[in-house]
Amino acid sequence: MNDALLRWRRDLAAQPAIAVEDIRELETHLRETFSAFQRRGLSDPEAFAKALAKLGPAAQLGAEFAKAHQLRVWRDRVFWIALVGCVWMLPFSAGWPKAMEFTNWLKASVGTPSAALVHLVADSLPFLLICAVMGSGYSEVICRKFRWLFVRRWRLAAGGGLPIVAANWFTWPTMGALFVYELGFLGFAVLVMPPEIKAAAKRVGMEDWRNSIGVWRDRLFWVVLSGLGIAAWTAVVEPGAERYFLRLQETGRTAPKFGFVLYFLIWLGPMGLAGLGLWTGHLSVISRALRSRRRVALIGGGLVLMVAAQKVWLSTWNVAAAHVPIDWKFEFMLESAYTLIAGLISIVVMIWVLPCERERGTVKR
Repeated sequence: MNDALLRWRRDLAAQPAIAVEDIRELETHLRETFSAFQRRGLSDPEAFAKALAKLGPAAQLGAEFAKAHQLRVWRDRVFWIALVGCVWMLPFSAGWPKAMEFTNWLKASVGTPSAALVHLVADSLPFLLICAVMGSGYSEVICRKFRWLFVRRWRLAAGGGLPIVAANWFTWPTMGALFVYELGFLGFAVLVMPPEIKAAAKRVGMEDWRNSIGVWRDRLFWVVLSGLGIAAWTAVVEPGAERYFLRLQETGRTAPKFGFVLYFLIWLGPMGLAGLGLWTGHLSVISRALRSRRRVALIGGGLVLMVAAQKVWLSTWNVAAAHVPIDWKFEFMLESAYTLIAGLISIVVMIWVLPCERERGTVKR
């Protein structure tokens, strides 16, 4: 009976819409129903089975809670999208100068093709690490170790802001205003941090944390999808910014600081749209559009093709070699091919973590 109860709790914990407090209330109701069937003369296994049947399957309960608490579900997803986006960029900020030195050394040693390929593969390592950590559920262990960050909003802001400042302290001359992007994501995460996470961080019991691979894979699904969406948005914004900066180089002028800041603020546009959708409750439209693996493949493939097409287009620009590296065209063509491969991996990851209930259409949220 205890094993059956634990399995039932795990099934409920795998539903993103069901909070820990909801599981406790449902368990209380289950025990009361179980006692009522016992008083009718049923055996323990029969009474427990009937009590479970009366409550309904975990997937059905999750769908009902998702309809009633759409804001809770999406607030949790958007929070992790923003927080992971901030963490995602930290290695690039901290290691960009050394990475460029290493790339230049490789170009001189083994040639441009091999150096560019190594650089692109190294750029994908943070993404693969995030997929492995969230997809395996090991992120639960990390969150439990750093639970003190989630007790107060100011702790999350300070704990995230200090690494951002440290990572960008020495890279500001070469990276410019990239910290605006990171701080924007961190600020958005602090703003939308769910109260359930703060409440769980204040308690000591391990059961207060959503120790479920299903929940973390649901978050990973939206993190990867948002990454593709941001990449597609960048494909729209980047050409205009590149034209502006190249014209400044041709005239011998340096780009003003506000130009970099404005560029990265525009880059944060998708988070503003996400906030508006979260506020108005229209984000569920996205979830309904991604209820099957075929739709995930079509939408994800469209975003990937958009980014790859932008790279191919940039490689066709007639840029003076005096102002940019001679291998400009080659590197953009290589990036377009790499985009297709990385995008295919992203789509495979999303299909892998897509819940079976959503594929069957039984969970509509």
